[in-house]
Amino acid sequence: MESVTGRLKKSLILTIVGIIVVAVRTFALSQPRELVNPISVTTDKSYYQTGNPATIMVTIHVKPQVHKEGERGPDSGWQM
Repeated sequence: MESVTGRLKKSLILTIVGIIVVAVRTFALSQPRELVNPISVTTDKSYYQTGNPATIMVTIHVKPQVHKEGERGPDSGWQM
């Protein structure tokens, strides 16, 4: 059976990760729409070797898509 401290630690880590995810999504959605589609997130492999959440390193690569005036991208989604 899992200890209370282990469960608290796990829920604290999940809470922090959730807050970070919401913050990143909010930031991404506040940017111009062209920057939102091509975001890719890669995780450092050292996390899988050690299993320690502190070693996670996330890099976000934003590839801007430039469109001419009045031209819409292939997946421009909803417009405000």
